[in-house]
Amino acid sequence: MAISNKFKTSNAAVCLKAIKDYIDMDEAIVSNEEQKQIKARAKKAMEHLPLLLSPETQTVVFNACPAEALPTIL
Repeated sequence: MAISNKFKTSNAAVCLKAIKDYIDMDEAIVSNEEQKQIKARAKKAMEHLPLLLSPETQTVVFNACPAEALPTIL
C-alpha cells in the first residue's frame, strides 16, 4: 500500500505542531486539564514521528492524529 508524500508531510507537520504547542505552553495560563491534553498529544506525536520519517515500508494502520482531526500512520 503506497502512501503519498503529501500525506506524510501533513501528518509530520501536525505532529511537530503538537510538540511545539507543548514546548510553548505557559503553565501559569493553561489549566491542569489542558496541560494533560497538550502533553498527551505531544507524547503521541513523539511516538508517530519516527514512523512518519522512516524510509522503510511498513504496514499502515490509521488512527486519530494528535490533533484529533487527521488520520495518522501508526
